[in-house]
Amino acid sequence: MIVRPVARLGRWPSCSLTFQQYDGDCLLGTLNQADEAGAYPLGLLLHGLTGSENSLYMRSTAQTLLKEGWDVLRLNHRGAGPSGPLCRQSYHAGRSQDLRAVLSQLGQEFPALKRRGVFLVGYSLGANMILKFLGEGEFPLPIR
Repeated sequence: MIVRPVARLGRWPSCSLTFQQYDGDCLLGTLNQADEAGAYPLGLLLHGLTGSENSLYMRSTAQTLLKEGWDVLRLNHRGAGPSGPLCRQSYHAGRSQDLRAVLSQLGQEFPALKRRGVFLVGYSLGANMILKFLGEGEFPLPIR
């Protein structure tokens, strides 16, 4: 019998965050907060092609970071996971402006989350988006 591993995140408080995009689409993400506020930046996780905030690799990474005291935001790209019904367009690796808008809104609407900066973690297409974003310069938050 093959048993798929499960990353359980129910132990950590969570809430859904909405990030309005320039064209009216919205990206949703789930924020899990660590038991005790640590000295770590916010871990912002970006999934790969066909993934979502609930992909096993996203949940496993979140679980690992949360155990160490990191707050974690698992972000859905346009049209992925719960963001699907809120988007007219689909995501692709070139949508670094979506990441820029999310980081800007984090700084404006959730200043406590950005206080220690943001640590970006991307998988496959999400990693490509981060590299494109970093290549553009000028960041709305301290990035590590």
